[in-house]
Formats: sequence, structure tokens, C-alpha cells
Amino acid sequence: MKELLVLILYDKSNKNAEDFPSAYKDLYAYLKNKNVILCRAKIASFDKKTGFFKKAQFYNKNWFFRKNVRPDLVYDKSPFITDKNLMVLRKLIARCYPFCNSLNLSKLLSDKWLTYKAFSDFSPKAVLVTSKSDLGKIKQLSSQKIILKPLGGSGGKGIKIFEKSAMKPVLYPFLAQELIEVKKGIKGFASGAHDLRIMIRNEKIFYSFLRIPQKNKLLSNLSQGGTVRVVPIDKLPKLVFPFIKKIQSKLKKYKIKLYSIDIIIDDNKKPWIIEMNSRPGITLEKEELPYREYFYNNLIIFFKKAL
Repeated sequence: MKELLVLILYDKSNKNAEDFPSAYKDLYAYLKNKNVILCRAKIASFDKKTGFFKKAQFYNKNWFFRKNVRPDLVYDKSPFITDKNLMVLRKLIARCYPFCNSLNLSKLLSDKWLTYKAFSDFSPKAVLVTSKSDLGKIKQLSSQKIILKPLGGSGGKGIKIFEKSAMKPVLYPFLAQELIEVKKGIKGFASGAHDLRIMIRNEKIFYSFLRIPQKNKLLSNLSQGGTVRVVPIDKLPKLVFPFIKKIQSKLKKYKIKLYSIDIIIDDNKKPWIIEMNSRPGITLEKEELPYREYFYNNLIIFFKKAL
């Protein structure tokens, strides 16, 4: 069976191989046994003259580099907004190689204001604050607490929660959004504050997990100390499926896609979009390892159908 070479694209990662978590090694080794070879390379390593990546990093018991790499497929993990020269070069790469997610989809799901405008019917009310003169817009928000988000970024970086009366602006521009506080949760599913990540390949929901914040905290991102509990698809609350279907209908024009939707279910059992991501992580936390084979096999199916 022919091997499929998938290149994971970064912008300026300075990690040394010895700094990679063991989850990286596990992912690369598992997929290699299924004839899907992963490698990683920086945008800047692309050679415009030859169409090859001058060097890319592989794993086979140890990390090593190969020169002049030509992948079958690219999984873009670089921030959508990065150095201008790198963004221009990435567009060229996208013309040379199929991307798992188009740059247009990444733009939509990477800019929180664009995401909000596209999915405002499913999201807590938000306003765009571009300068001090825009701060008055925040009065349009009805919740006592508001959440301020930078327009780009992931992992909870730069996100702040304030009482509306004591708000301190963050770096402009930012999104100010009503905060949905969950105290009850859903009996038998989640108690108290939580959010639910749904991962979708093309049109299929294939993976989901609850993220639960630390005690007395509201942000549940893993980088903020949150914990993970995998939820089998057949154990999801039924109200999730029609909600996700409505969101999917707005993304039908993007034929090949792997993305995630973070939702919260309020105390009235109404779901809301918290965030969307066209570059979801594809390594697993230790709490997810019982689902390792299932998750990786779905990745393999996606990569093979992306060509």
C-alpha cells in the first residue's frame, strides 16, 4: 500500500526534538504503522524555485531531518496571522499542495470577530472594540460579567474576564462578549462550569470531550489548568446534534475540513458557541489515551479522503 506523506506546517516553532511531548512520538509512530507518514516543517523552509521543503522533521524511534521533502498533503498549524512574508509564502504553498483546511476557512475561524458575525445567531452577544472610543459599545452587553478576547490566538491566551463595571481594556482590537455562566450544568452529563469540544471531519462528528476548569475558575482551556473527560458521541446530550447541524450548514462550501467547535450549555439547556478552530490539536492528553486507536484511525480516514 502506498504511503501517504502529511506535512504539519508551522510558522516559527523553535522547539528542539527533545522538547516534544511523548504524545507527538505516539502520534507519529501510530500513523507510520498505518502507512501515513507525518513530518513537520516551517513555512520558511519552502523553496519557491523547486516547490520542495528544504528540510522537514520526521520520527522513527528518533527525531531526524530529511532534505527536499515533497508532501502529499499539508495540515496547517501555523497561526493565521503571522509575519507578512510568511503569509505570502504560505499562500504559495497552498497553491502547490492540497491543504486539509483551506486558508479561507482558517481565516473565518481564526478571526473571532469574523466567526461571531458568521455565527451570531448561535453565540453570546459580542461587540468589536477597536479603540478607546469604542468602549461605550460594551454597554450593549447585558451580562454582569464580560469576557474580553483578542481577535486571534488560541489556548485561552490573552482572554480576560471582568465585572462589567470594573473592566480593564486589553490590547486593541478585541472582542467583548457576554459571559454565559453555568452553575447547574446537565444532570448526569456535566455539573457546573464546563465547555464541550466537538471535533468534525468533513460532515461527521467523530470526537468530543468535556473541558472542566479548575475549582473557582471559569476558563477551561487546558493551558489554563482545565481537565479533559472524553464523551463518546452516543453519550452527548441530544440537543447538541441539531445545534451542530445548523453550524455545519453554514460551512458546506468547504468540502475538505477538520475543525472543532467549543460550546457551552447554559442552565436553560441552550447551547452556545464559545469558539471555533480550524487548527485543532491532533495529539492526545493522558486522559484521552483509552480512545487513542479510535481517534487516530479517524485522522487517518480524514487524511486519506483529503486528497
